[in-house]
Amino acid sequence: MVKPMLYTDSVEVINPQIASKGSIAQIQFALERTVTQGLGRKAGTRQMRVAGTVGGAQVKIQYDDRGEGIPVEYHVSFCGYFPADKPRYSMIVSLNKQGLPASGGGMAGVVFHSVAEWIATHPEVFKE
Repeated sequence: MVKPMLYTDSVEVINPQIASKGSIAQIQFALERTVTQGLGRKAGTRQMRVAGTVGGAQVKIQYDDRGEGIPVEYHVSFCGYFPADKPRYSMIVSLNKQGLPASGGGMAGVVFHSVAEWIATHPEVFKE
């Protein structure tokens, strides 16, 4: 945790670790399972282990003549990092979608997968 600042020339660390190592390990395990066995499977890749989570929300409702709301627009997302065992990259894919189906893992996860695979096969682009 760092102290909020207006200038970027210095950083003051307030607390070097804001969660226990055990809690962090449990969260990492859950995020990996989301990709290997859960709704985020389409974000995974054979190139490396991926960890992350999916999201979805109704963002627009259309009302009919009787005043009943019908969802018509959705926000879907996948937020993750890779390689899961030694994280180097993190990414959030966020999409707005008209109508159903709407799936964070099935739609945003596919985009995450494509970008992660591209990065894995083009390491020369990200030289340090």
